[in-house]
Amino acid sequence: MQKSRRNAIIIVVLFIILISCEKSLFEEYEPELNIFCLLECPSLHYTVIVDRTYRMNEPSNEYIEDALVILSGPNSVDTLQFIGGKYYPVHSFWIEPEKRYQLTVIKEGIDTVIAQTKTPGNFSIVYPQLRDTLTISDTIILTKSSGASYYCGYFTDENDYKIPFWYVPDTLDSLVRIPIPFYLTFAQSGYYTIEILACDENYYQYSQFKPEQDSVLQAGVTGGVGVFASYQYRHVWVYFVLE
Repeated sequence: MQKSRRNAIIIVVLFIILISCEKSLFEEYEPELNIFCLLECPSLHYTVIVDRTYRMNEPSNEYIEDALVILSGPNSVDTLQFIGGKYYPVHSFWIEPEKRYQLTVIKEGIDTVIAQTKTPGNFSIVYPQLRDTLTISDTIILTKSSGASYYCGYFTDENDYKIPFWYVPDTLDSLVRIPIPFYLTFAQSGYYTIEILACDENYYQYSQFKPEQDSVLQAGVTGGVGVFASYQYRHVWVYFVLE
């Protein structure tokens, strides 16, 4: 009899603890803003996507359309407007190399997001040049972009099929030397556009994030989640020969 009573008490206590935990988790959860913005420089064009986090059992919307979104840089400020799923410039200004930019996103009832990036410096493609012929044993050579911690890009064929590559340079190197992607050994000979991005540290964090990780993406973002990063873009048209 005493054993049955003790078991009943234990069950009641465990049930109360379980209910308390569920209630605590529910009460402590607060949504956070989720932003996505990649600044290309130099450029006059930029967009921002604003969403928020959701509980697992909560239906999600595609975006938040009534946030106050402000992009600021050296001597420039622009309050963006929402059009068809994204926030677009109203008074667009140049995104310049090696400058700091701040993105502020304000939404009533949710913590404000402050995000920052410093744009990478200029760089150029030393080799290959326009219409050069490449083989799998060649190396792409770039001048170094100040502030770029990561380089990535694609070999894009005439059917717009993209073969990706990425490279983290040695900080002591004066030139960036990127091997031809191994996957090109399975490609066909022909004309390709080599597209190269020199990216800031935030972009690198964004590129390394895997959705299956038990964490949230915060690349350059405080007060919320998401990514605010910057990059420079170059391209060259070449002929690739499979040896």
